[in-house]
Amino acid sequence: VIIFFGLVGVMGSSYLFILQIDFMNILPALSCGFFAVGVLNINNIRDIDSDLQAGKYSIPVRIGREKSIIYHWFLLIGGLLAPLFFVLIRFESYYQLLFLVTAPLFIKNGIAVSTKNNPAELDPYLKQLALSTLVFVILFGIGLLLD
Repeated sequence: VIIFFGLVGVMGSSYLFILQIDFMNILPALSCGFFAVGVLNINNIRDIDSDLQAGKYSIPVRIGREKSIIYHWFLLIGGLLAPLFFVLIRFESYYQLLFLVTAPLFIKNGIAVSTKNNPAELDPYLKQLALSTLVFVILFGIGLLLD
């Protein structure tokens, strides 16, 4: 997921526009990949019991709920830190930091995944993380255009 929804998606799109590979784009690509894996991780945390019974060994089945929550926080924080490093390295204006407005959405998601124990309670947070990622990407792009 991180390779195709992050690296290939972002780096490939970038290449189509500028006809060269800019390795600095790995940071925003990782960000998109981390958030995409986060959606998958919530789904897999929700389905731990049914996956275990079906013999499906996803990461949360293998490492357990507690470590899957830590992993989820890693994905969310990494998804915010990677573009922050990108902006700090290529800083031109404060507009580039516009994406940070989405940080509370990702924190809300992490808290929900950490506290909701009933698998059905996690369903809305799949959509919430996907939509938060969409808002993040739009604001990140706008921030780059405004600089």
